[in-house]
Amino acid sequence: MPQAINEQAGNEQAGPARHRPVAGSRAGRPTAEAAARKRAQILDAAVEVFTRHGFAGTSMDEIAATARVSKPTVYARFGSKQDLLKAVIWHVVENRGPPLGQSAQADDPVEGLQRLIAEILKRTTDPVYLGIFRLFLTEAAVFPEVFDAFSKSMVEGTQLDVAGYIGQHAALHSPCAPPEQIASTILALVGNVVMVAATRRSAALVEAEAEAERIVRTVLYGCLPR
Repeated sequence: MPQAINEQAGNEQAGPARHRPVAGSRAGRPTAEAAARKRAQILDAAVEVFTRHGFAGTSMDEIAATARVSKPTVYARFGSKQDLLKAVIWHVVENRGPPLGQSAQADDPVEGLQRLIAEILKRTTDPVYLGIFRLFLTEAAVFPEVFDAFSKSMVEGTQLDVAGYIGQHAALHSPCAPPEQIASTILALVGNVVMVAATRRSAALVEAEAEAERIVRTVLYGCLPR
């Protein structure tokens, strides 16, 4: 019996140690990792709701419910619906994938350019991107500063990627047009494909490889000597 009592007393003394907080953390305050996960959770929910209902039709209540957090939690992190929309744009831009140049590896420069354009088409006709692009079409005039980063990153950044690839390959150089002009012409045709996909609102997928081959060959046919 004394042995059992001693064991019980030892367990009672050891028990609280199992509930001690981890060194360096504060009770009730989330870690940086947990806070980042919570932020991403809210942003993912906001992307879904904004792209479904548009800015005017979106409520912070629905975003909170979709994210499974309280509305005060959403406001505490983002302040207002407009600030949340701006954060959503950056969230989409920053998570658009690895550098485009990684997709353009090929022995033939023309084939490499087609792969690059195909990757751009895949990203810009992705449902999330198309949803944000539709918001851009309807809300950019109301919130120009919100969509400025989206436009610069997705248009100007892509222009530099394509022009840079063309400039690195002599086989793609044209006597009548610099790489920047060729890239601009190619991306104008890419933009047409994206616009059709955004306004169609159907589930039909864009055949990225076939569209890329058509676009590249059409532009190069008019630019390169034969």
